[in-house]
Order: sequence, then structure tokens, then C-alpha cells
Amino acid sequence: MTEQRASRGPVAFPRAVEVLLYGAAPIATVVTAPVLARALGPVERGQYGLAIAVSTFAMTLGAWGQAETYLSAARDGRFGYRQQSRIALVGGVLAAVAVLAALVALGLPVVLAAIAAVWIPLLNQTNLWRSVAVAGGRLRPPAVAGLLGALLRVVLIGALALLAALDAVSAVIATQVALTIAAALTVLPAARRVQAASRHSASPMRRLLASGGAIIAFDVLNAIALRSDLIVLQLTSTAQQLGVYAAPASLTTAVLGLSIAFKSRMQAAAVRGDGLHAVRRDAVVVLALGVLGAVVLLLIAPGLVELLFGPAYTGSVVPLRILGFAAVGLVMFDLAQGVLVVLAERRALIGVGAVSAGTTLLALLLLAGPFGAVGAASACAIAYGVAAVSAWLAVLRHPPRTASRPSLGAAQRG
Repeated sequence: MTEQRASRGPVAFPRAVEVLLYGAAPIATVVTAPVLARALGPVERGQYGLAIAVSTFAMTLGAWGQAETYLSAARDGRFGYRQQSRIALVGGVLAAVAVLAALVALGLPVVLAAIAAVWIPLLNQTNLWRSVAVAGGRLRPPAVAGLLGALLRVVLIGALALLAALDAVSAVIATQVALTIAAALTVLPAARRVQAASRHSASPMRRLLASGGAIIAFDVLNAIALRSDLIVLQLTSTAQQLGVYAAPASLTTAVLGLSIAFKSRMQAAAVRGDGLHAVRRDAVVVLALGVLGAVVLLLIAPGLVELLFGPAYTGSVVPLRILGFAAVGLVMFDLAQGVLVVLAERRALIGVGAVSAGTTLLALLLLAGPFGAVGAASACAIAYGVAAVSAWLAVLRHPPRTASRPSLGAAQRG
């Protein structure tokens, strides 16, 4: 028994418009960066960054790979949304409890830890909604969600600052509320339409758990690679250095919001069976844009730090320059692993994840302690570059094949 989609394939969507919509998230980060930096100060800004990083790490674990499993199953016309939603919900609750304990152990206030944890079960569901929409060829709602979430975040954080109510706790609330509302208003309705056009059937829970277990092994390694910088810096350096690093790090990791525009396209192409050419074309475009952006950031970093963060963050100039190039590797790594997820190349995913996590931890342990924020930025640049190269080599070894049958985006009726 399988659940088959009756959608008509990807909704026509101009690439430039799509990129602009996804670009709203990085722009919102740039807009809110000076507000957060000046209102919170380096120490509390570091606490905010750490709370977001740890909760995102735990959210990845709690989801048990169900969003990724949905995409890989969709490529073969198999679905199990209801069961996957339950798995992600239960896992999210357990992850929230773990986040609360972990953040308190890391020295964050209990209230901040609790606020960061409470949103995890719901945010897990929003990621699953996105996978349903992408698998159904509905690329517009996730893009609109990026725009709406960015606008809400700017409005909420700006309003809190004007009311002199912006602190680490309220900043976390504003960030998570913006993401949740945006997804609920855009991606959730699209996911429901895809599900309504499908013939539903129950998938064995054991199969979903086993598939999710394979994905989660990669997710754990991937989360270590992407989220361990702030944690290692918290443990090996000073609170001041954590804040000096967290401010520019938020700008560079924001480019992942823009990479989702291309990743959604790549994943939809892999689901439909469009072959390696469509994937490679977008990868070259992203790489060129990334290198250009890193060079520009190298030149404008001093003025940008002064403008966005203020004199308390003068130590952020060098880390920002280094993180500009780290962001290129980060985006390319993110795109490649998105393709491998759809192709269900779980062994390759785990291998790539092990390389990225091991390189990241080793580089951070060697550099973050002695060199603080500069060392952490250098470690990330090295690690993300190695991860990106290993991930794309894996894609080339297991390229998406051009479909020899009607695409999954075409109407299929039993």
C-alpha cells in the first residue's frame, strides 16, 4: 500500500522572485543584528546565540529525520505523513526536555533555557510541512514563508527594542514566534492541499523509525558541524569572546536562508528525476554568488561592524571576514546534503557527516581556546570547506538519474 500524490508537479515560479523571497531572511538578520547587538551587549548576545544554537541542535535530533525521510520516500511514491508527524511530535517533546537541562548546565538562566526549549515540538512540525510541500512540487509557499517570517522577526524585535523590552528571553520568543506563524500561514495550507490530493495509507511505524534512525545519524553529525562552534567557545573561552563571535556568526549563517531557495529546487528536481544537470547548474550559480559575496564582505567588514554592532564589537572584524568565506563552504555543503537526502544515499550522508563533524570539532578544539573568536571562525572556514568538498564528491558518485518513467509530480491515480 502506498500513498500517491495527485498534484500536477512544480508550480511555475520565476527564479529571480523566488531568490528575492528567500533573501528576505538574510536581510532581516542584517537589519536586526545591530538592534540585538546594541540592546543586549556582548554577554547577553552570546547567551541568545547559544540558546538558539542548542535548541536548533536538539530540534534536529527530536525530529528523528522524518522531514528528510518524507522526501526520500516521495521519490519512490511512498508516504507516511501521519505517522511521521507523530514521531516528530514525541521526539520534539523529549528534545525540549533535553534542551532545558543542557542550557542550564551550560550556565544560561533557567527562564531563557525554558523559553528556548518550549518551541521545539511545534518547529519540528513546520519542517515536515515544508517537505510535504516540496515533494508535492509546491515551491511558492516555503519561499513566501521565508519572506513573512523575516518581516515578522524585524517587526517583533524592533517593537521590543522601542519598548525597551528586548533581552535574551524576548529575543528568543520573537525569533521562534516569527518562524512558527509564517509556516502556519503559508506552508501548512500547502501541505494540507498536497495531502488532500493523495490517497492515504498507513506506513509501518517500524520502517519509518528505521529510516529516520539512518537519517538522524547524519543529522547528529551535521548538527555537530554546524552548531558546535558557540558551544565549544562557551566552554573554552570568555563570555566576551562568545559575544564577539556570535554577532558576525549570525550574519554568515543567515545565508542558509538564501540557500533554501536553491535547495528546494534541487530537491524537487531530484524527486522528479531531472538528472544531474539541473542540480549542477544551480550549484555553480550559488558558488559564484557566494565567492563574490565573501570578497565584498572582506572589503566592507570594518565599516559593517561599526555600523551594525558598534564600538563594543571591534573584535568582530577579523572573525566576520573569515566567516564570509566559511559561509561559502557552509552553503555548498547544505545544498549537497539536501540532494543526498532525496536520493536516500544514507551511507554517503553518514560518511559526509562524519567528515564534517570530525573536522569541525578537531579544528575548534585546536583553535577556539587559544585564539578565541578568530580561532573559532578559522576553524569553521576550514571545516565547512572540507565538508562541502566531501559532500559534492558523494553527489558525483551517486548522481540523480533522469527519470525513465512519468515524474512523481505528474498526476497519479489508483
